[in-house]
Amino acid sequence: MYTEKVIPYKEQGPIRDTRLLYRLENILPKLMQEEAIDMWIVTSQENNEDPVMKTVLPSPMLNSSRRTILIFFQKEDGTVERLAIGRPGGPLSKAYNEVWTNPKDSDWAHYASLSGAKIEVQGQPETQMECLKRIITERNPKKIGLNYAETDSAGYGHGYGDGISHGSFNLISQSIGTENASKIVSASRLCVRWLESRSPEEMTTLKGVVSLTAEIVKRSLSSNIVHPGVSTASSVSSWIMQHCQDLGLKPWFPFYIVVRREGSPGLHGDTIIQEGDILHLDMGVEYLGLCSDIQCNAYVLKKGESEPPAGIKALFEQGKRLQDIVTDEFTRSRTGNEILSNSLKKAESEGINGMIYTHPIGYFGHAPGAGIGYVDNQKGVKGWGEHPVYDNTAYALELNVSGPIPEWGGSKLMLGIETDVIFTEGKIHYYFRRQELFTI
Repeated sequence: MYTEKVIPYKEQGPIRDTRLLYRLENILPKLMQEEAIDMWIVTSQENNEDPVMKTVLPSPMLNSSRRTILIFFQKEDGTVERLAIGRPGGPLSKAYNEVWTNPKDSDWAHYASLSGAKIEVQGQPETQMECLKRIITERNPKKIGLNYAETDSAGYGHGYGDGISHGSFNLISQSIGTENASKIVSASRLCVRWLESRSPEEMTTLKGVVSLTAEIVKRSLSSNIVHPGVSTASSVSSWIMQHCQDLGLKPWFPFYIVVRREGSPGLHGDTIIQEGDILHLDMGVEYLGLCSDIQCNAYVLKKGESEPPAGIKALFEQGKRLQDIVTDEFTRSRTGNEILSNSLKKAESEGINGMIYTHPIGYFGHAPGAGIGYVDNQKGVKGWGEHPVYDNTAYALELNVSGPIPEWGGSKLMLGIETDVIFTEGKIHYYFRRQELFTI
């Protein structure tokens, strides 16, 4: 049973911590060097989180504590020193050297006596910003990266490189001294590169997350759950959402079932599922810090049928062919917009009427990186469509095909198809390759 594949919560922390240390020691130094930023400051306040923050915190931390400041400094030998400026004695010590040890405005010795935390007060009393200024001045970096985008369109993916608040930016720039402040640069691209880059272990983990999601989809689009004439689109969607949460899997968006039938391109909500319908399911979960994103289709057999009508099967095969067209266009350094344009031209030459809206996936379902089209823009997207493809990045291969179905009297049908892929060593690898047109 796939339920046995879900690891208990208490066992997930060590896995994520091991993965974090590998990324900090092996991925981050290369990215900082490529982006020419020798000091990167990631900071946010509790419940006003920078998107990067959750990806650099050890377990069991889920978010910032008060104001959390993490500093990454690349030394001359290429290694990256990791420092934390926040209340010491907690999980941050697993991955960071805690350097704010004598706060001017807090009594940590008293806190330690009550909580049992191991806090050794050292040095002269200083505020959090005074500590930050001292750390920067001692290391004298050439560039100080803060997570802000120069413009909205240059943020490469929905603000993931624009996470520092206006107040925090002003506080830091005004507190660290004029000379240090003059070194501040945008770390937007570094944020994107960090968030999109997958470690070897993450690639393996993501394969497991996608496989688990696919097994849930297969059960959900079956006669075990769907009862024609009784089940509604919303009842099936709600069952799947609840099932995932019961397993300890976090849905990262509301799952939905769309019912497509002859003469009706898309029904949902309280629509009762009938024989001859096509059910389209879009779902994705977050597990072990990584997200899946899958779309599948199922045909509800009519009495006497043993398979879907030939026209529906043929359209589904066109969708699989469009997947291959898109993946064949993946090449290092090619931008998302170039992949989109080339793929649409190839599809048109083969008589395929399709749309492509493939997006990066990882810590977030709609993640930053090389975006390949929007569902409402097939001409190229500013910002993330201009971002190039790098090795060790993952994508939700999302698209649709449409065409007339002879068995429906020529009525048009649109089929959305989505699966997850990884681009590594210059090639695409499918995580969930042989998608089926399920039958119920």
